[in-house]
Amino acid sequence: MASRLRPAVGVITRRWLRRGALLGLLAGSSPARADEPDEVSAAGVEAPAPKVSLHYELEGIEVRGNVRTTRAVVLRYVPFKAGTTLEPDDPELELIRYRLLGTGFFRRASLSLRRGSKRGAVVLIVDVQERNTVVVNDLWLGLSATADDKGNTRPLSAYGGADVSETNAFGRGITLGGGFVVADGQLGLRLRYLDPAFLGSSWMTQGTLLYSVAREFYGIRAVSYDDPNGGAERVEDFAVASYRRVGGSVGAGRDLSVSSQLWVDYRLERISAQLPLAASHARGSEREPLAFDLNPGQSFLSSARATYIFDTRDAPSLPTRGWFLTLAADVSLAPFGSSYPFEKLQLRASRWWPLRWGHVVRAELFAGAIGGSAPIYEKFYVA
Repeated sequence: MASRLRPAVGVITRRWLRRGALLGLLAGSSPARADEPDEVSAAGVEAPAPKVSLHYELEGIEVRGNVRTTRAVVLRYVPFKAGTTLEPDDPELELIRYRLLGTGFFRRASLSLRRGSKRGAVVLIVDVQERNTVVVNDLWLGLSATADDKGNTRPLSAYGGADVSETNAFGRGITLGGGFVVADGQLGLRLRYLDPAFLGSSWMTQGTLLYSVAREFYGIRAVSYDDPNGGAERVEDFAVASYRRVGGSVGAGRDLSVSSQLWVDYRLERISAQLPLAASHARGSEREPLAFDLNPGQSFLSSARATYIFDTRDAPSLPTRGWFLTLAADVSLAPFGSSYPFEKLQLRASRWWPLRWGHVVRAELFAGAIGGSAPIYEKFYVA
């Protein structure tokens, strides 16, 4: 019986010797002896072997499944280049997948590695499945109670609007969109453009154009105001300010990492407002003056904005996991003709968690601060 066991023991011993030699070569040291552990702690207990990480040289990138979308658009979200050292368990690979899904261009995205043409080289395969990129962002339909230019309350009136965009125009990742809102005596129009790879560079550009005719209603009760047309002082339900906005913005941005961006925008608007000469309302037992937060006649709004974006969502709409954070700072530019000196800071953060039974929980935080004399539509309000 003993003679039968000796060959088996010899085979096992040789296997463990070969294993020790292999681990030694991977760790850059000599193979361990058969009668000694790989590593012994100070207490004399055998310690586990160190974890060995694999490194490969990236030979190239192969894109599959892109029918409409150009290869350059897909590669824009892959920060790796040929010759880069790549680890299969690099967490950035999962962030790239989320970033591709976050564009809204693809229904599915996956990354895998294929053996390259030489030892230690691999090819990164990016496999995508495209989706419809015409998106209805918003629809508005409803009824509202308004007032005429004299401050008299009107019957209920309807309002409605829509916002639609093509997020992958010409297969180049360019967003072209527009929206409109129509109400009783009011109108809002907006066009927007975004190019994530301006002239094939790593810079992003965006722009908006807007036109709006609007009214704002001031006062709580027993509102008294002077007619802007020179009439006598009136007491009505509201003091009404009518104004028109024409302008737009342009901006440029750049990726800081796979999941973060930095944008800088400039905005210029011309505002034409028709305001009561003065107005006040009853607040409790006292009467207070009303501030319209608009300059009478023609004025200009000129401002600059810096925005930081952090996005690890797995989808742009209906995400199931990840973060979406924006931090924006606005500064009015008086040297460029701004009639409204103000500063504004906004923070918005959202986090999604998937639940076991297929539902998703979201937590959201918003904070803001403003100082100076901002126009009425730039201020914060509690709905």
